[in-house]
Amino acid sequence: MKKEIHLKNFDIADDSVLSKQGFEEKFVRGALADFVPYMDVYHTLENPRQDKFENESVEHTEVLEQWQTLQNWLVSNFMKYDVCEDTDLGLIYKLQQVLESFKQDESEDEPMEHTEILEQGQILQNSFVLDFLKHIVSDFIKNNVHKNTNLGLIYKSLLQMEAKENSNDILNNFFENPHKSTIFFKNSLEKTCIDYVKEIKDAVNNNAKVIHIKDTDNKNYDVLTPYNGELEVTGIENLICHMYGVIGVINSLPILYKDEDKNIIRAVAPRHNSYNERSSQSPFNDLDWHVDAAYRPMFEKANNLSPIVDYLVFGIVHKGHENLPIIYVGLEDILNQLSHNDILAGLSKEFTITSADSFSHKISSHNMPLLVEHSSGYYSRIKLDAIPETQKAQNFLNNIREIVDQKLIQNHVYVNPGDIVILSNKAVLHKRDKYTPKWDGKDRYFIRMYAVKEANIKQGILANSIKPWIWT
Repeated sequence: MKKEIHLKNFDIADDSVLSKQGFEEKFVRGALADFVPYMDVYHTLENPRQDKFENESVEHTEVLEQWQTLQNWLVSNFMKYDVCEDTDLGLIYKLQQVLESFKQDESEDEPMEHTEILEQGQILQNSFVLDFLKHIVSDFIKNNVHKNTNLGLIYKSLLQMEAKENSNDILNNFFENPHKSTIFFKNSLEKTCIDYVKEIKDAVNNNAKVIHIKDTDNKNYDVLTPYNGELEVTGIENLICHMYGVIGVINSLPILYKDEDKNIIRAVAPRHNSYNERSSQSPFNDLDWHVDAAYRPMFEKANNLSPIVDYLVFGIVHKGHENLPIIYVGLEDILNQLSHNDILAGLSKEFTITSADSFSHKISSHNMPLLVEHSSGYYSRIKLDAIPETQKAQNFLNNIREIVDQKLIQNHVYVNPGDIVILSNKAVLHKRDKYTPKWDGKDRYFIRMYAVKEANIKQGILANSIKPWIWT
């Protein structure tokens, strides 16, 4: 039913056991080192002249000054990956050697001949690399890097990651397309953490309904719990990248429902103005046993609604003062206590299910079953605040209540910062008790992504055709 995975058992890219720097930091930095051949911004490798640059002249001293800033990054991080000479970075590397030739040490017995300088200058004039330098000077000095240039994004994103500044901009650069980001970080995990990935995949193949990835690094995120409902990525970039990678490893892609959130990642944290709602951001009310998005169709889009998500993926930032666990009951444990007639009642289309209060407008689905049969068993959309339309439906809900309130079948997942918990949404019910925040910045703070199996991703109704992760 539940699988625990401990990160400390896994080696990473440099074949060393996880150190105090932590799994996520090493994984993300390793992934970013492989960023050049992957990201969309590097699409001009095959056609390096297609980028447009400003036709501005540049002083020789400015060129050298800007290049000095860049060369440490480019040479140390990229050239070791055997960049071909006919790629952008290959030519830039050659440029670095040319620029160094202009800075001949006065102590040299044989300084460069004038004709050699002219020859090297001709190489610069004939190469598009000079355009790169013009762009670097004109835009970087103005602190306004053009978004669509290769070197602009490489320089800005990596330099900011190193300095740990402007993290929101970093994520905007790397995660504008959550599906491609998932694939990118999945590939990085599969390459650098083979045993770790295998254990996750084995858990999925063995039908684990809950996967708890325990971070044994004793993380303590230096971020404040957001009380306005808005996610702040600064300080939790590594956790987010790790979550993307794990979602990819379980052969899924992240999605969001457009009426619930504007961001793919939801801040599951107490919100000040949530007294009268039942949602993941309201600490003031119990969240009764439920399946997320239960009001939606189970398999295929219908009635202008996309289907129920397959997974809930939580990343833990702060466990909170109360250390409230994630409480769940497996559907199998419920079915084992239901009679054949009870199951038939659950399969009957005699329930009305409504969306959570977190949605911008209430959606009610009528004549819905709470159990749905599939090839090897049943899926659940059981939600104990569902409205029964018949006495038979009411009796079914009463039976479910008696079962799930049994302490013996309830499972408690206690978490720590850096943990990731995956719930199989249609195979477990979960709940959360109300609590009293201290509003001190260290209250319970999870981040959550919905994920859909790749095989089901085409069932979504797109709210935006160019953003297939946003579903109606």
